[in-house]
Amino acid sequence: MIRILKYKEVANEDIFARVTPKMNVEEIVAEIIEDVRKNGDQALFAYGKKFDKADLASLAVSKEELEEAMIKYIEYYNNERIMDKTKGLSPLTYRQQSFVQLGY
Repeated sequence: MIRILKYKEVANEDIFARVTPKMNVEEIVAEIIEDVRKNGDQALFAYGKKFDKADLASLAVSKEELEEAMIKYIEYYNNERIMDKTKGLSPLTYRQQSFVQLGY
């Protein structure tokens, strides 16, 4: 159930409190590793479906799939990533704008 808090009636500590779930990550990982050792690829398929919502038929990657993924990543790395960091400006324009703001 979602609690509705009224700002003026509740202390800030209660509004902004974060609950950290107590988990034994090492134990969970050990269980996953043991499952994969015991059940092999079938366990990997199950975890792929559980965590990534990926319903895989194979774990093998073809040469064509690898090439396509590399081309997409290079495109992202050389263009989209730069544009995200430079707020849509070309690297040169971004650098020039930065110098102007610094008074150069």
